[in-house]
Amino acid sequence: GDAVKAAGGRLLPLKVSGGFHSPFMSDAAEKFKAEISKTGLKPTEIPVYANLTAAPYSDDMEKTLSGQMDHPVLWEKTIRAMAESGIDTFVETGAGSVLQKLVTKILPDARAYSVENIAQARLVLEEVL
Repeated sequence: GDAVKAAGGRLLPLKVSGGFHSPFMSDAAEKFKAEISKTGLKPTEIPVYANLTAAPYSDDMEKTLSGQMDHPVLWEKTIRAMAESGIDTFVETGAGSVLQKLVTKILPDARAYSVENIAQARLVLEEVL
């Protein structure tokens, strides 16, 4: 911490259980890449955006998937790229609404929802359609 302060920086401990999306995950990323390469995984017909590239997955799935483990997440760039491609509605599934709020900050005019259960999913579906 002292070296960071001396260099003019600020140290903030993160409440995470691992060094995800950083070089600390490089060994795990290499092992994952070796395993995923055995699957013959191909991109989907519907574009799925990778947080490593902020673009839809391409044919190099192993490199992209493993790279997401030890590289920073390009969240804002990904959301903006999706919007530029015409996407204007975002639905976060699971517990919480952190991602919904982040989308709203990045794209104030986008429709962003958070869905934690079937009842909420039905309401969002009715509104979107």
